[in-house]
Amino acid sequence: MARQNCRAQSGNETENDAKLRVVNIGLQSFADAISAQKAKVTQLDWRPPVEQSKEMEELLDLLL
Repeated sequence: MARQNCRAQSGNETENDAKLRVVNIGLQSFADAISAQKAKVTQLDWRPPVEQSKEMEELLDLLL
């Protein structure tokens, strides 16, 4: 599916010429493995937001 989208956008690439482009949201080792195969990869350092209780927030404020 990704390859079809690449071809549809450029119009003149064949399936063999299409370059894989990856945005990795996760482990750095995944990005490293993709990069090792000569594909273009962008590593996004994203983490889910931390939800904490008011009590925990106050305790952390005391420590920090």
